[in-house]
Amino acid sequence: MQRRAGLILSVIAVLSAPACLGSTGNATHAKGERQGAIAGTLWMIGGPAPGHRVLRNTGIRVLTANRVVASTTTDRRGRFHVALAPGRYRLALTNGSLLLPRHVDVATSQTARIRLTLSVK
Repeated sequence: MQRRAGLILSVIAVLSAPACLGSTGNATHAKGERQGAIAGTLWMIGGPAPGHRVLRNTGIRVLTANRVVASTTTDRRGRFHVALAPGRYRLALTNGSLLLPRHVDVATSQTARIRLTLSVK
């Protein structure tokens, strides 16, 4: 009986775990609302040679109307994924640095695939 209860708890834990590259711990969505997503890679352009590289393990904030609605962290390859309600969003590093493109539009049941860049001198 204990073995079966342990198996059931394990299945519940796996099914309730987030299935994305980054975390969306700050995301807020209405129950039953259809979502879209933003996925991509974060690049640093400029700076020391070679002049471009992916940014690993870097925090990204997703904002709308200057309010953080979600956050995620890039993986070791600079990739990220965050599920969001449909709308227009701005992305920034957790230190406040703005990223390009300036805005990303998310549509219902669609994933906006982007190449985010941080331009440095």
